Amino acid sequence: MDRLELRQDQEKAIRGDVVPRLLEDRDSRAALIRGIRLHYHLAMSEPVKRLSSSMPQVARARNARRIMSNDIPERITAEEQPYFGRACAAAGYHALYHELDLLPEVSIAEEARESETDGGKLIYDEIMSFKYRYAIMDDCKRTIKLMDY
Repeated sequence: MDRLELRQDQEKAIRGDVVPRLLEDRDSRAALIRGIRLHYHLAMSEPVKRLSSSMPQVARARNARRIMSNDIPERITAEEQPYFGRACAAAGYHALYHELDLLPEVSIAEEARESETDGGKLIYDEIMSFKYRYAIMDDCKRTIKLMDY
């Protein structure tokens, strides 16, 4: 695949038209994630569903898009819950965040504060009202540490 084809694939992914053919390429992965976050139909497509089981960054983008589209899955794994909480904070979905019954997590508080929404303020205030807060998500490593909690 030449550079022009690669670039066209990336542009199509951002528009929500296709999953790029060369996912080993960092820019192609970034284009796919951007496309998923922007386009519900891409997030719900069969290829993206399959990829989300093996690529955590695709799963996170897909979950964020679903929450932004008010499409909440019936079953959420323990590993996915913090990401759903964070997406709720970014969108200001206080009621949905509250339903998740999560530990007060500092990354979620930061996301809620930065969202500048009424719901985000409620989430932020709720998390900050706890005597103890947890650092479950590591943004630098893109990991979640559940073992100790």
